[in-house]
Amino acid sequence: MQPTHVLSACYRFISLLSDIVPRVHIVLGNHDLAYRRDYQTTALDALNIKRLAPYVSLHNVVAHHEWDGRCVLLLPFREEQDELTEAVAALGPDEASKTVAFVHLAINKAITQRHVVVAGVDNPQRSG
Repeated sequence: MQPTHVLSACYRFISLLSDIVPRVHIVLGNHDLAYRRDYQTTALDALNIKRLAPYVSLHNVVAHHEWDGRCVLLLPFREEQDELTEAVAALGPDEASKTVAFVHLAINKAITQRHVVVAGVDNPQRSG
């Protein structure tokens, strides 16, 4: 589970965001998982997001929706991305041209934290 200060910061962020937009949709990410490959139990469960419905929603399954008249495909994090690629491949060309996808992807061999950005500095420095 996430440390208390992380959950507190998340809750404050969701609270501020929900004050200015009518609906907040959270797509499950890899850091939200409480246990590896368990996509139903998340660190965000501690926030009891379900009680904030319909204004705040946590999406942890691949799903099609219609929001504001637009087709939406939600693709939450998956350790094995076959389910995600199959959902995209299943869209016909006409449907795909009218669909917006929101996805939390792991990019194979991606390196994070490669640059350190310091406030007031225009040129990031390579770390490590």
